[in-house]
Amino acid sequence: IASNFLKGALKNVLEYSSGNVQCSDSARSSLDIAMAIVKSYALKKDSSELLLFYKTLLPHLQDPSDTSIQKKAYKALAQFLQLELVSIPDDLVAHLEEAADSTGVGSKASRLFCIQILLEKLLVESLYESTCRFIAEIILYSRDASMKTRDHANKALLTVARRFYNVFP
Repeated sequence: IASNFLKGALKNVLEYSSGNVQCSDSARSSLDIAMAIVKSYALKKDSSELLLFYKTLLPHLQDPSDTSIQKKAYKALAQFLQLELVSIPDDLVAHLEEAADSTGVGSKASRLFCIQILLEKLLVESLYESTCRFIAEIILYSRDASMKTRDHANKALLTVARRFYNVFP
């Protein structure tokens, strides 16, 4: 049942992203429904539905035309990483790096939270390279006008420091 609901919600999101549906409210609601299903643990880790959901989120990271959808996509991706529902894909760091220039103003804090969770969960082998890709952005956002963005940037910096201290004492 959960799988069918998730597929229906993702269908709405995909229709919106393909331009067939103009109403972003339906896509936002569908993302909320999809995340509620995912948080319920009704689906197995790394199931095909969860991987489909992950792939559905990726185009929205680089689409600044609808900041609310972009923000929800970053939040959903952070939840995926936090709950460890899917193994961290090899291309995730590259997707996040490509999406840096197209981040909407309202999505900065959600993006930083997603990066913070990613840096917490990354394996030691890829930690240094991934941190190098994001550290300038994190430092830049620590001086942003938004207090929420600054707060997330500072938390991300603390996460980086903590990880490096634990890995390389």
